[in-house]
This record gives sequence, structure tokens and C-alpha cells, in this order.
Amino acid sequence: MLINHTLNDKAHRFHDCHFVGRIDLSDPSAPVFYYAGSYMVACFQGASLQAVFSDEGAWNEYGNQVGFIIDDCELVVHQLVKGVTHQRVEIAAGLPEGEHNLVITKLQGPGNGRGSLKLHDLALDPGKNLLLPSALPRFKIEVYGDSITEGEGAACPDGTNDCGSLAGNNGWLSYTNTLARHLDCQVHNLGIGGLAVRDETGWYEDGHTGLETTYDKLNPWGAGKTQWDFSHYSPDLVIMALGVNDQSKGGFTDLPLWKETYKRIVRDIHARHGGGVLPFLFAVPPINVHEAYQNVAQVATELKAEGLSTLFYCYGFEANGHPNRSQSARMAQELYEFISSQGLVT
Repeated sequence: MLINHTLNDKAHRFHDCHFVGRIDLSDPSAPVFYYAGSYMVACFQGASLQAVFSDEGAWNEYGNQVGFIIDDCELVVHQLVKGVTHQRVEIAAGLPEGEHNLVITKLQGPGNGRGSLKLHDLALDPGKNLLLPSALPRFKIEVYGDSITEGEGAACPDGTNDCGSLAGNNGWLSYTNTLARHLDCQVHNLGIGGLAVRDETGWYEDGHTGLETTYDKLNPWGAGKTQWDFSHYSPDLVIMALGVNDQSKGGFTDLPLWKETYKRIVRDIHARHGGGVLPFLFAVPPINVHEAYQNVAQVATELKAEGLSTLFYCYGFEANGHPNRSQSARMAQELYEFISSQGLVT
């Protein structure tokens, strides 16, 4: 039999868990996840485990999908019901007695039309507790991007692209989170499908909202957008991965304005993280938008001339649509090799 811990029960509280991503922890008993690939790490005792979630609901017809990983085994995906609160989900049953590691991850984000995901409770076997998991890795990255960063198509099998929002979209399998596992680092995956640099370009929120609005947000969706406190996370590397959606609605027509907007955002991110030698790696997603490669490379070069530490990487392939699972893995591997070759990881 499983029990629900009360709010006054120390075992119920999440203070012994690790949270990775822009996650709202203002109510410590009910963390709120917004972005695909954001996750929680826990350690629990016992043979069984359930969780209770609320799905905010958004413009997509589906609710959030939640991913569970126990003891480094395969990712297990559960589909929540859109807009329903306090949904009880069985995570595990019949495990060997003892201690188990757990990862809970939000698989889709606002660009996939999923709103927030709130975790209310972890229900353990009687007399069992949450334990302090192993320490998180020291190295940290922060990644700003669009649907590819968010993980759209990242679960699609070889030979397919864009195999569907239920089957294919997966922030845990995105190149972003895969890269973080290669680097053994923490990651803030800030990918938002349809995002361009400037407001009133791209496709996010009907093309009204760009990176210039979302880059400093905790909740980047809808009328309830909230500010992010940059002091909560200090990355060792920032990856800027936009450009694919920027040609829409004449986004590149006024190239000086586009470049200055992008540079202004990067300067502010740099300042919010305390300035200093914080490297920025620009890498346009590999989807046949050659104009973007040239324009983004110019931004990186011009910022470097101003004194910022910038690099530009061009992938060794292009995908015919959103990269599938193997292509996302290739993106992560290429970036890992490039980052390692530049001595950015110690």
C-alpha cells in the first residue's frame, strides 16, 4: 500500500531533491516546470512509487508528457490529460527493496503547446523516505533556442522527420539534454518552438513573441509570463541556437536591426551573469537556412570584436525537417567534440 505524505511530513518535501532548469520553486511543496528537458533528481527507498501532477493545459490538444528514469534505465513516458489537476501516476512497482535513483522530466515545452506542469507529491511505500541524491555536476550550460533545442522530432526513428507531436517531441532526447549528458553537466534547456530573435517574427505565440521577450523569463508562456532571477544559475557556457525561424515575416529584411537586437540580448545575458570571461557558442540548427548561418556568424564576429568570448559552429550535415533521434544525437556529439576541442570543459 502507498501512502500520501502530509505537507508537514519531512519525507514529503522536495528540499532533498535537485532541480535542473528554469523551475518555479517559490512553493517548495509544489515545483512548477515550464520548459522541455527541465528535470528533478531524487533518491527514494522502497519498491513502489507514485507521483501527483497537475497539467495547466495550453493551445495543443494534448497534455504534457512526463518522463521517468529509474536507476539509469530506459526513459518511460507517461501521457497526462490536458488541463486536469492532481493526476496520480504510477512511476514504479515491484522494484527490488532498497534505494533507487529517480529522474522526472518534462518532455514538451511552450513551443509544443504545453503549459506548465506542477508536481504535488511523491507517494512512497509505508515507512520509506526520500534521500539526498548524489551531488549535481559542477559544470553548467545554458541553451537558448527554438523547436530543435526544445526537442521537437528528437524521438522520431531513423528515416523519419516530424513523426508527430505525441511520438516525436522529447526534450530529454533533444540534442540539448543529450549534450549535457555527454559533458556530464547541468543544463538549462530554454528552447521554445517557433522562436526567432525579434518579437513580431518567427512563429511563437502567433509570431508576436521572440527571444527578446523570453530570454529573461521563468514562465515564457501566455499572459502569465514571469521574470527569471539570473542569480539562481551561473553557467560556464552559453549556447545561442537560433536563426531558423528568423527569416519569417521579413525578420532578416532589416539586417542591422536584427543583428543589433541579437547582440543586445547577448550583452544583457552576459551582464546578468556577472560579465567576465563567459563564452558564447553560436550554432544555427542544421535545417537548410543558409542565410541564417551567414548572419549569425556575423553576430558572433562582431560581439567578439567588442571583447566578448564568442565561437561559431556549423554542423556537418543538414536535416530535412526537425532532426530525428539519431540526428539529434549527432548534433550533440558534434557539439561535444567541438566544445572539448576548444578547452571549454575542465
